Amino acid sequence: MKKRFSFHGELFENLNHSNRITVHQSREEDFFDYDEFLKEFYSNFKGKIKPNHIFSIDEDSWDESKQGTKNRFIMTIKECNHPDAKVEKHNCIKSGFERQERLLGPSKLKQGLLERKNYIMSKTPKQFISHGLNPYKVVSLYKNFRQHVNPKW
Repeated sequence: MKKRFSFHGELFENLNHSNRITVHQSREEDFFDYDEFLKEFYSNFKGKIKPNHIFSIDEDSWDESKQGTKNRFIMTIKECNHPDAKVEKHNCIKSGFERQERLLGPSKLKQGLLERKNYIMSKTPKQFISHGLNPYKVVSLYKNFRQHVNPKW
């Protein structure tokens, strides 16, 4: 059954009637900059993965460092599904990660690695701040879609 909704609230009410599905309206404070947050801890994948590549990370892909601690999270990148395709391994974790002052230096690397999870959990990503729509976009939307918008608005 097709139905047209005149505003966002009506759509929300109609979707939220199912016993099996709960619809939550998104709010501005729901959006965080996880890209910047994760760049601090994980290596850059830019240029590593192409559209035809097959990549995977197994739970057992943690590699131990020379100090005996797990510091390498290995991603397997395969060029394509061909049996003879080139397979590449990539460490997802940055080798030079942020550590507290008391954990700096090669002798304290092991302790730093053990506390890495707690350090990551203590950080929080920055919240996106909405600056509204670009004025040029507003004009473009009005020009292209005004015939579809209810005249009451």
